[in-house]
Amino acid sequence: MRESPLAAVRSILEAPILDERKWSKVPAMPVDAVLLDLEDSVQPDRKREARERVVRQIADADELGEKLLLPRCNSLSTPYGGDDLKALGRAGATAIVYPKVETADELGEVRRILESVGATANLVPIIESARGVLELTSIAASPSVVGMLFGPFDLAVDAGITPFEGDGLFADAYHYAKSKLVFSGAAFGVPIFDFALTPQLKNLDQVSKAVDYSRRLGFTGMTTFYPPHVDIINDAFSPKPEQVAEAHRVVEAYESTLAAGGAATQLGGRAIIVQDYKSALTTLARARNFTGGVKR
Repeated sequence: MRESPLAAVRSILEAPILDERKWSKVPAMPVDAVLLDLEDSVQPDRKREARERVVRQIADADELGEKLLLPRCNSLSTPYGGDDLKALGRAGATAIVYPKVETADELGEVRRILESVGATANLVPIIESARGVLELTSIAASPSVVGMLFGPFDLAVDAGITPFEGDGLFADAYHYAKSKLVFSGAAFGVPIFDFALTPQLKNLDQVSKAVDYSRRLGFTGMTTFYPPHVDIINDAFSPKPEQVAEAHRVVEAYESTLAAGGAATQLGGRAIIVQDYKSALTTLARARNFTGGVKR
């Protein structure tokens, strides 16, 4: 996996920074990263106000403890995107979430704008358009990309997808986009984050099933805008103590076999081969990431 500040992130909370009541609760929340939004949650006549507030928050990052700050600018297709990027660059943002990305060339323009104010930043594009899905390979390969988010609602609007079926997302319609995001992230070592979206956000059983589905599909974490989801996400994406213990046993057994000249072994009556060994190493790496905390 690329060196990424999102490697130790399980949960990302999208919090409305202009809502003082809601924002005041963020420091105490057990979330790994906070998305500082300048886009969807901010009405047009308050864009400048939100930008100034986000810049102040970046300067006062210690208020949120070890939480990673992820400011989300507006797209360059809007009147606000360029000014957002320049302000975030000057403020010293280390990672910027870029919405509705269409191509790798667009990310190149984002980098050029940042460079125009003497700044560089890691980029976290959101895949939420049909074109973005089709261009995923080149987007994931782009310099400075250290993570990618999935935007199911905007993708549904853009592609004409029916968002929900029963108690969850319309899985058949989303499966290609999600799978391509998983494979692109894996190919280029980029952490990838699904969005915890269900017909009833307060139905935590629904949310738990959706989060578990995304984890099993290959996502490395989840984004949400509903705080009660955070504990569910953290739990789902954290290796359990028994999983860590089993991973240690697999690694020790397989490495002992390799040292003795073998290529496979057994553990508790189960065959252990190289794929089991690699999976165990991944589990241990994720456990170390989460134990070590999020690095800004």
